[in-house]
Amino acid sequence: KVDGTFPMDVETMVCADSDILVADAYPTRTDLTVVLPFDEREVRGDCILVPFGSHGSALKSIEVAIPLAQRLGKHIVLYHTTWPKDGGSRDASILSHLCYDAVCVLGQLKDQVQAAKVRLVVDLEMATDVTDGIILAGIRHRAALIVVARGQNVWRGSYAEHLRMGPIPLLTVGNLEVVR
Repeated sequence: KVDGTFPMDVETMVCADSDILVADAYPTRTDLTVVLPFDEREVRGDCILVPFGSHGSALKSIEVAIPLAQRLGKHIVLYHTTWPKDGGSRDASILSHLCYDAVCVLGQLKDQVQAAKVRLVVDLEMATDVTDGIILAGIRHRAALIVVARGQNVWRGSYAEHLRMGPIPLLTVGNLEVVR
């Protein structure tokens, strides 16, 4: 539900006013937007964490994260992990290690969040594992929710698939372009 509470009296329900499925298991349909709470009865935490990369999937995530942040009174943290470019020093500015596409995605995400007048934090780091980095960033920022877009390759190494086992509730934005 968008009012800050999860309807935990049922195992699975669709919140009609938001088209978000609240479930206790990850559905196989990739066109659904689903949140997987654990035993929470309310949305706790300070922010909504939106991981991003060099592809545009986070642009779908932010479309869901912004209205949730506004309604719940949370700020948004844009998170990205990268690795040193060939020959680059880990001590160099983290921005110097981002690929051009990731810098472009970051710019678009920042523009959307700022246009919505939601407080924004950008967290860029070099983590040895992307999933671990996202989870640790969520803990560090006291995230109430991690919002990721769900692609077509859900069962083959998807970050959403790995993050659903983490300690922070995960909202996965459905891929509406999938034809079933």
